[in-house]
Amino acid sequence: MRAALEDFYGAVTDFSVALDIDSTFAEALNHRGQAKSDLGDDESAIVDLDKAIRFNPRYTEAYTNRGFAKYNLEDFQEAYFDFSKAIELGPVDSDKYFNRGVIKAELGEFVSAIDDYTKAIERINRCGIIQSSWCGLLSNDKFDKALPTTMWR
Repeated sequence: MRAALEDFYGAVTDFSVALDIDSTFAEALNHRGQAKSDLGDDESAIVDLDKAIRFNPRYTEAYTNRGFAKYNLEDFQEAYFDFSKAIELGPVDSDKYFNRGVIKAELGEFVSAIDDYTKAIERINRCGIIQSSWCGLLSNDKFDKALPTTMWR
């Protein structure tokens, strides 16, 4: 609840209390990791997210959150792995393809990034949102301007 209110310090405290009760609680590790990332402590977030994945190797949200933390640290290859793993594990939604497309663009894989953006658009009709930020630039071959200033969750 505190994370939804953007009280990330409070969220870290609350999830830490839950983890004092059960240190293997993957959901608490994931959400504490996300809150730490929101506070800019991405290295510590990755520690929590690694544990969440170790306790629940099919936890797609933990892979996605770890991908964001690695993106913030500019570890694009590892972020690519995490977003790809989230897609592999499913359920597949537009956000997962969009996030991986962002990483592909950062890595200079523009054609492949366009493929992921296209898959994102096909999965949910958010083209109005995506198009204003991405599609127009990509369709005009302005790849260098097709990089985000921030990613969305």
